[in-house]
Amino acid sequence: MSAAATKVQTKKPVQAKSAKVATKKPTKKPTKKPSKAKAAKKLDPFSGQSAEKRDIPYDEFNWKERKILLFLNGEGTGACPLFTIKEIAKGAFGNKSKAQSNSWTRNSLRRPFVSGYIKNVERGLYKISAKGRKRIAAAAA
Repeated sequence: MSAAATKVQTKKPVQAKSAKVATKKPTKKPTKKPSKAKAAKKLDPFSGQSAEKRDIPYDEFNWKERKILLFLNGEGTGACPLFTIKEIAKGAFGNKSKAQSNSWTRNSLRRPFVSGYIKNVERGLYKISAKGRKRIAAAAA
């Protein structure tokens, strides 16, 4: 045998191409349409989720937002110090757990802040605005 013949014998035999293997195409997941209730909730003008400025009357705030506003107003004493979220949480919702009261405070500061009742003096420090003080006094009368 020649050298060329030995090389041919050492090569591995090539397999013949078999019939095309059917591959499964990935299926698209059907897109879910939001329910009518969710769609209506997104369009609610007082949901507090958008950042546009609006003038929300004091009577439209929920009890948590009112409690925070009363705490920031100094329970009617006229004091206007600066508060952190933790201090507001402890003062307004002291009977709840620390995590629960902090969560309620963070979430309940949004609408009064957007409406101008509360000012953010610097990062993490809040106080009631003059507009908020007047509105609360008018609502109490």
